[in-house]
Amino acid sequence: MLYLVFYVESRGLYVEGIYRVSGSHDHMERLKRQFDSQQIVDLNQVDDIHTVCGLLKLYLRLLPQQLVPFSVYKALLVAYCNARSTHERSRACRLVFELFTCSIRIFFSIF
Repeated sequence: MLYLVFYVESRGLYVEGIYRVSGSHDHMERLKRQFDSQQIVDLNQVDDIHTVCGLLKLYLRLLPQQLVPFSVYKALLVAYCNARSTHERSRACRLVFELFTCSIRIFFSIF
């Protein structure tokens, strides 16, 4: 999944509609099968960045745990919006570290 994130960061940040415009469903499914069977996938051969974004969103939906669990989401949002002091920022950081290790890597790659 990180490969997809890095590819989007390097090739798609200035593309209009990134993460909103749908890519080719058939192409996404082909790419997913390749990734799932651990084939080497060269995303530079993919013409449509929206297809790569769509695949990333699909993998995020398929995660067994949400990237930001509901148990942490509201507290993180409140802490982020109100973080004016060092204490509040520390509290926000502690909440982030409650996320699972894989989620933390993906979270910081995206945000």
